[in-house]
Amino acid sequence: MSGRRIIMASSTRSVRVAASAVVAALLAPATARSTNGLERWRNITVTATNFRNAKGMAGIALFASEEGFPADAQQALRTARVEIAAGEARTTFARVPPGNYAIAVFHDENDNNRLDANWLGVPREGWGVSNNVRGQRGPPRFDEASFELRDQDITIEVKIAY
Repeated sequence: MSGRRIIMASSTRSVRVAASAVVAALLAPATARSTNGLERWRNITVTATNFRNAKGMAGIALFASEEGFPADAQQALRTARVEIAAGEARTTFARVPPGNYAIAVFHDENDNNRLDANWLGVPREGWGVSNNVRGQRGPPRFDEASFELRDQDITIEVKIAY
């Protein structure tokens, strides 16, 4: 019988230790515990500048890979359509997990939800990408425009060119 009590006492002690650990984890600061990494998610604010007018809207796309970058917004992780005021458009992509991203922005002057181009594929409306790179013989590549989101909110400025 005494052997049984020792086992029960040690089981009870284990339960108390485990319960204490759970309580300590729940009382710990949110940054110290993991909720599937949600506490590490950050915001990316995009400020697009140099619009020549306030006609139409700004289309802003956040890409997490080279798939579709920069022209196919359907391949983007997130998109936004934003009004233009005083030559500028701004949006924030909230709760973005850490990683490598690139931004593409275009000025949809005629509000038809696409970047209009001539028969050679040269854009007729303004556009720009993160890091303000311009492609050599075509659109810029994802790796040229990409940036790393780590442990802080960031602001990316994109200068529109026509």
